[in-house]
Amino acid sequence: MDTRIKELIDFTKTKFGLDDYYLQTHQLYRNINIFKDTVYTLCMEWFPAHITEQDEDFNPEGTAVIDIDIHSHFFESVIFVGGKTYAKGVSFHIVNKDVITMWVENETGLVYGKQFKLVKEAAGEFCFQECIDDVDVSPSGYIEVHCDPQGRLLLFSNNGHFPTKDRVKEKAFSVDIGDVEQLAREQLKLIEVPSLNRKGLFPYMPWKKFMSPMIKP
Repeated sequence: MDTRIKELIDFTKTKFGLDDYYLQTHQLYRNINIFKDTVYTLCMEWFPAHITEQDEDFNPEGTAVIDIDIHSHFFESVIFVGGKTYAKGVSFHIVNKDVITMWVENETGLVYGKQFKLVKEAAGEFCFQECIDDVDVSPSGYIEVHCDPQGRLLLFSNNGHFPTKDRVKEKAFSVDIGDVEQLAREQLKLIEVPSLNRKGLFPYMPWKKFMSPMIKP
């Protein structure tokens, strides 16, 4: 095994407290992101130590499926199958927005309010969305964190690109009331359709059928 890969495997085992697990499989994947950067990801499957038989179609409950960027050493996803964990590494004494947000910042290198923000919070579940200075962007990246009732990490997923400040072009935005009509004309287009009954072209207004009274057959 390559020394660099072994170091990442050992790092993963220590960070997530996988002493009661063994590494079942590991693979390298190559991907090109939207910025045309080449990204290499190490994907690992860790089985609980008590699992001795493997189902070819399904991972056993408690399996840790972990992906890590081999260059940045940031984790892209951590999933404990079936919402069950035997790991002893990542857990939270208090599970709330502030604690989880701080942990996400440490794990991703992102800044809350500048590059991501909270959009959904439920019992032990947090969903963050990509932003730039609290402004939504598209396509948007998402970060999810799930914990069990004991505060143990069950899921971490970082899907998106979250551009750094140097990739963002800032520009002052202002609209005068006098510009609104012209902007509307640029963004709207009149569509005309032929009518055999009326013998001509007429504006297509599909919303009218929703406003008309219902006619029974």
